Amino acid sequence: MRVLLVSMPDMAHSIGCCMRLPSGALASLAGNLPGHDVRVLDLVGRPRRAHALLIEALRTFQPHVLGLTAMTFQFSSLLDLARGARIEMPAVKIVAGGFHVSLLADNFAVEYPDTPLDFIVRGEGEATLRELLTVLDAGTRDVSSVPGLSWRDAGVWRHNPARPLLALDEIALPRRAARLVTRFPSIGGLCDTMETSRGCVHACTFCSIHAMSGAHYRTFPIARIVEDLRDLRARGAKFIMLTDDNLACDPDHWRAVCETICRHNFTTMRFIVQVGAAPLAAHPDIVALMARANMRIVFVGMESMRHARLATAHKPATPDINRRAIENLQRNGIAVIAGLIAGFPDDTRETIRADAAAVRHLRPDAFSMQIMTPFPGTRVRGELLRQQLVCNFDYDHYDGAHANVRTHTLSQTALQRCVTRATFRAILSPAFMLRNRLLHMMPYGVVRAQLTSFFYDIGKLLFGDHWGTRYSPRHPVTTANASRAA
Repeated sequence: MRVLLVSMPDMAHSIGCCMRLPSGALASLAGNLPGHDVRVLDLVGRPRRAHALLIEALRTFQPHVLGLTAMTFQFSSLLDLARGARIEMPAVKIVAGGFHVSLLADNFAVEYPDTPLDFIVRGEGEATLRELLTVLDAGTRDVSSVPGLSWRDAGVWRHNPARPLLALDEIALPRRAARLVTRFPSIGGLCDTMETSRGCVHACTFCSIHAMSGAHYRTFPIARIVEDLRDLRARGAKFIMLTDDNLACDPDHWRAVCETICRHNFTTMRFIVQVGAAPLAAHPDIVALMARANMRIVFVGMESMRHARLATAHKPATPDINRRAIENLQRNGIAVIAGLIAGFPDDTRETIRADAAAVRHLRPDAFSMQIMTPFPGTRVRGELLRQQLVCNFDYDHYDGAHANVRTHTLSQTALQRCVTRATFRAILSPAFMLRNRLLHMMPYGVVRAQLTSFFYDIGKLLFGDHWGTRYSPRHPVTTANASRAA
């Protein structure tokens, strides 16, 4: 069968101003569909021509199945593009996957009563999509035996039993050769993505990973990781984002990945990773090994510098652990992206400013203060709904940059302005610019990214929290139903 897999053109602003990341998930799906003719269309690489590129691919490739993936804030774009595909090719089977649709599947018919989708792949898709294609290719219509699949039957959504988590040693390599768009720019050259593990053992209240896969952590075999890195190098990638949910959940695996990069001379590529503060503080020897492996940029999700806040969020860290993690990274010349979250129910202007000031004193190289977002499937969503603190049920703005909640003392607008001002104060500091390791590594790219981010934040201040560039819909978008508050 001919299969076209499509990722959305929208990106979270904090990432989009720095890099245009292709979907590693779709490349993995393509690599695990033997016997089928698969193409991958990463619209993030050409966002301004998203609709035209999809229609062109449909007309040229004539797929039997169209697979679409989206995060929460991208889902209206997915529905809009699916509508366009349905008009262009009425007979094509349309499948959707990803975190958002997986976690909303049980309530999907209520949330999206007017949907062009035929199937939903819940959770990991490599085996589920392969089995679905086998059934469709055989000409039968009975998909009830495919675990992890939801399907529409005479207007009613049916949900097959969940599929167990996959054994990662059974997953084939990503097939990046299937991509129709092949160049993805970043502040450090052509970029790409790869994964060495899946899952996280922690259960932070604001995170949807636990709802998706539970407290499980699985690692890919080192031999497979080597082959994946060889493929990336052969394709000319210079800037690699490891998309592991938490690379350091298993210190032995973390160490082995770093040693593998050094041993096979993959250090010609620069890596950006996200790692929890606790292992960074506890294993300074592996942090030094990260530097030798050219893992020169690390995002540390500190979330807060307050004991009570970290405990409430079930974050396995303390302010002292956060400090020691940053110190270990800086001691080895690694650039630090410090991540905070504002918008907890008890947040005030003073607590947000104090958190930002405490992180500024640690001298990170980039500062990211996201706003608490009530993502479907997270425990914090239920808590915020019970306290009537969720102000916006339009998923288009669930990107971490827009305020969708209020606190007990700050309105939605006041929270947005408070976070924006705290961000300005951090990134516009002369000392911040002078000591910035990222600026020394990639001066042109960083300056361009900072200017993009600056004007985006100015727009939010001047025009409100709905400011931001997005894919422009071509068809009527499903109206958010009041049931989203349930």
